[in-house]
Amino acid sequence: MENYFTEEPYLSDLLGEGISVELHYDAQLQDITGKKSETIKLSVECPFDIMLYSVLSCYTEIETKYPPGFLGFTINNKVPDKFSVMKEGDVVRFSAGYERHA
Repeated sequence: MENYFTEEPYLSDLLGEGISVELHYDAQLQDITGKKSETIKLSVECPFDIMLYSVLSCYTEIETKYPPGFLGFTINNKVPDKFSVMKEGDVVRFSAGYERHA
């Protein structure tokens, strides 16, 4: 699967000034992404949910295998909330098989 975050020059042209964010995948997600980690470029102050949507759009098998509630993630080792905004140098860790408990 191609990495549409960083390899298409027209995307960075559209972003203008951007930020770099590291994505790290657990072993189950590495089977889908083919990568242990990758650095992506996002627009400044990109909301977490937009970044997540971009990842799931690029790797559609993740959402198929792990429906809502079964994919865990942290930003800099903290659980994001719906208002989290991505910042330069953030590290996002994804883990599959997580089950959210109410």
